[in-house]
Amino acid sequence: MLSLLLVLGLVMLTSASGPVAWQKFGDSYWYVKHQLFYGLLPGLVLFFLFSHIDYRVLRRLARPLFYLSLILLLLVFVPGIGAEWGTSKSWIGFFNF
Repeated sequence: MLSLLLVLGLVMLTSASGPVAWQKFGDSYWYVKHQLFYGLLPGLVLFFLFSHIDYRVLRRLARPLFYLSLILLLLVFVPGIGAEWGTSKSWIGFFNF
């Protein structure tokens, strides 16, 4: 089922972004290639890596990772660190997502 969703998503991306990709980059499949190499493949590698890690190790790291995420969320409100787009304060500027 997951592979069907992945394939359908790539087909939709191809049909929706083909003309724009051709105008910008001269390659109709530029966005699809970008999604494959920078989205799907790293995601699958991380999936298989984490599936082989014992869950008790992740359970031990849960509390420190929770506090780290809270700190990162609060850093958004610090002037000069939080990036602004329009009226919203978004992610930390040096990550550039």
